[in-house]
Amino acid sequence: MIMTKKLIYSFSIFAFVFALAGGAIAKEITVKRGESLSIIAVRELGDINRWQELADLNGISDPRRLKEGQSLIIPDAEGTSSVFSTSSSSASIMHLQGVPSLRKIAGAIRFKSSDLAGWSDLKTNAEIKTGSQIMTANTGIAELKIQSALLELGNFSILKIITLDGLKMQLVIGNLTIKTGSDRIVVLSGENAIEGENCEFKLAIDEAGALRATVYNGSIRIIRHDGTSTSIEQGFTATVKRGAVPELKEVISPVKLAQPKDNALTDLENILFQWNPVQGAKSYRFELIPESENMPKLIDEVTQPKIQVNAIPEGKFSWSVTPIGIQDAIKSKSFALTVDRSAPLLKLNPPRQEGANWIISGNSTPNAIVMLGNEKITASNTGSFEFRRNLFSGVLIAGVEARARVNGAASRAGIALAGRVDGTSAEVVSEIPSGKVLVNGLPLQNKLQLAEGTNNISWSWEVKSEKIAGGSLKIVIDMTPPEILSVRAEPDRIKSGDRVTIKVGAKDRGMGLGEPDAARITIVGPGSFELELNAKSLSNGGEYIFEFDTPRNLKSGYLRITKLEVSDRDGNTIIMESEGMATETVDPRERLHKFFSHIIFLGVGILVGSL
Repeated sequence: MIMTKKLIYSFSIFAFVFALAGGAIAKEITVKRGESLSIIAVRELGDINRWQELADLNGISDPRRLKEGQSLIIPDAEGTSSVFSTSSSSASIMHLQGVPSLRKIAGAIRFKSSDLAGWSDLKTNAEIKTGSQIMTANTGIAELKIQSALLELGNFSILKIITLDGLKMQLVIGNLTIKTGSDRIVVLSGENAIEGENCEFKLAIDEAGALRATVYNGSIRIIRHDGTSTSIEQGFTATVKRGAVPELKEVISPVKLAQPKDNALTDLENILFQWNPVQGAKSYRFELIPESENMPKLIDEVTQPKIQVNAIPEGKFSWSVTPIGIQDAIKSKSFALTVDRSAPLLKLNPPRQEGANWIISGNSTPNAIVMLGNEKITASNTGSFEFRRNLFSGVLIAGVEARARVNGAASRAGIALAGRVDGTSAEVVSEIPSGKVLVNGLPLQNKLQLAEGTNNISWSWEVKSEKIAGGSLKIVIDMTPPEILSVRAEPDRIKSGDRVTIKVGAKDRGMGLGEPDAARITIVGPGSFELELNAKSLSNGGEYIFEFDTPRNLKSGYLRITKLEVSDRDGNTIIMESEGMATETVDPRERLHKFFSHIIFLGVGILVGSL
């Protein structure tokens, strides 16, 4: 490779993985060439943020005027050891990647177990190639010096990584690409310090000598010599020139995630992840990171812009893709993914009737998608929902289905309702989102044949051979009109203007007597007096109560009931008239029957006295 002379710089990097011992006493040191208060604070006190403490202790008003050979007092470092302590006995691993061979440019690779021990050479008989590993004890110090390279991070720059469980570092000559987990990492470069945690970033020096930091994941903080700091978020590059505030520029990732969409909710176990192909990319690094620390991460490298991941457990995840083989390619934006296979709450209330309408209501998970048949609604913020169905006649078998989200796991419940039934057949309608309905063990038919009296009908709703709901429906066929038992008037002697109460006793052998407005009488009196009247109420004993006030100018004579009409709940009606001494009964199909009975009750008279 041909390089101009001005591109050859001194390059010195020290990488440390260590635990500091507490209880150190104050001491005095001599400033070396190129050192800053930030560098000394990290090296001597283990905390970059204690540079101001050093400045105050040594009376330094301008940290930039630190001179080579200057003496500094270092305070007691007690209290900082817990930041770097480790309870793990496992080894730390330093991964070296990105160059053909590091041994050719490595001046020394040494190791020591503590500050009190001397340096020992690591065995480097074999060349250290891309992907090689250097093993160190967690409590030791690993030092890697590179004598020269194309670029430098500044004289005596220090890369200091504090870790509890080990280190993964990528080192590329001319720049540093660093990735850390929950461990805090501090990189000192000249008068700047770069600090990060749970992040991935790249550092480089351009030809003008400016530091350039690009953040691939997470965020970092650039701390200047005067203590001011700038946060750099994922997808941004900061250029730091000496004595200037960092300049930020957004770096757009060439990767656009396609599916699943951001914030997707699914109950699938096997998911296909896809993104757009990137020109020039040799492969893609796919990362599926769970929110829970107890679940494993999935990091895989694929050559196609897609990957099928099977047997994904329930939980919350984030996924991203990084193109490999492209200069300065940044990781894509992370998409959130929730895998939830739990079904929502679903509970039906007892149905209630409002006229010809039945109200089917219940409770589910708040904002759940609820379906009755093909009708779809959204439950309220409290989870309540309501459907209305007009069911004047026939039978309705309804299936209700609730899902927390589209295509999510379903909860189901069913109910059967019966309206008025005319004759010995009933029309049966089913409204279910899926599956099938069985009546008396057979597939549902549009017509249900019934007999007069009580009919017990069994029904069930099944989805994929699983019984969701079922029960028994009682349908009473009543084709017999009510029976009139008594007619009484109170009082039996009145004056004009008095109130009259008439009580008509009745019973029904079917579904029961109709409402008060289902009973009607016609009354005639002296002169032209005639009155048609509906019952005011129905007593628990089965008596219809009629009340009216007689006119004040009513002449003397009799008030007579000439017509009495009573219907039951099924529409069967008995009509009794005094004329012709006949009684008529009418069933809901308007067939008229005449028979001679109950005539004794007709012609009941109320004597009206003279004024």
